[in-house]
Amino acid sequence: MTTAKTKSTKSAPPRVAKSTRTRKVAPAVPRYSEQYERALKEYEKGIQLVQKKQFAQAEEVFRNILASFAGEDEICDRARSYLAICREKLDPRKPKPESVADHFHLGVYHLNRADTPAALRELERAAQIEPGNDMVRYAIASAYALAGDKARAIGALQDAIHLNEKNRVFAQSDPDFERIRDEHEFIQLVEPEGSGAE
Repeated sequence: MTTAKTKSTKSAPPRVAKSTRTRKVAPAVPRYSEQYERALKEYEKGIQLVQKKQFAQAEEVFRNILASFAGEDEICDRARSYLAICREKLDPRKPKPESVADHFHLGVYHLNRADTPAALRELERAAQIEPGNDMVRYAIASAYALAGDKARAIGALQDAIHLNEKNRVFAQSDPDFERIRDEHEFIQLVEPEGSGAE
């Protein structure tokens, strides 16, 4: 004869209904840090001063960037380049370009004097020495944009962004690209559709 099994007297832990559980969603991670954004704003301020030929004030801004944002390597590298240009303007001496940096600085110097042919000559020499230098490619794009050569400006900027994605951010607010800013190709390059979507 079989006997019925007695139920355990232990009560099961209460089950939480699925509908009452809250799902935790990780907060959106900003594309760039707050410190990077602050450093970028200071860098842009320095560039504007250089374009106004206010080299002493620009030198101070770039020095402050190096002191305050030492962890932002990308912006600090650019700030050092412009700091050298400011110092050269404040204490001019005949340049004897030899290295990539020499040609780059001299090219930017000519660019700020609105001598685009001389700027491109120096920047192309720098590109020949170091083809993978994104800062040189970016400066070449700036020179062509200032000259109104849309096709070459877009091509050089595309190379610069391919070498370093952050050049896309720099180009978005760089006044050197004002003449081609409304061109479809430029907009697609610096603000591609869906770039903000994750």
